[in-house]
Amino acid sequence: EACRTLAVGGAFMIVSHLSPETEDGSEFLQNSLLPALDESSAGAAWRVDVHYAEDEDASSDVPHIYMVQKSARRRTRSKAPVEIPLALHVH
Repeated sequence: EACRTLAVGGAFMIVSHLSPETEDGSEFLQNSLLPALDESSAGAAWRVDVHYAEDEDASSDVPHIYMVQKSARRRTRSKAPVEIPLALHVH
């Protein structure tokens, strides 16, 4: 719903204990977040920035920030699927 109602140029943030380095975090990105953004991408482009602390103990309670930004997509005639940029920022 957030993807549909968010204005072009807007952003939303997900705070999670799922690190993108863990199996569960990777599964969240690949099987939930990115496909949901792809489904709702009509006329929009998405960018996901993940900010997280490098942690040797994957069971840590440190929260991780998934920042999702919506922008206008360039109009093209291509039917190729659009890849959603994903940037990992280790702090």
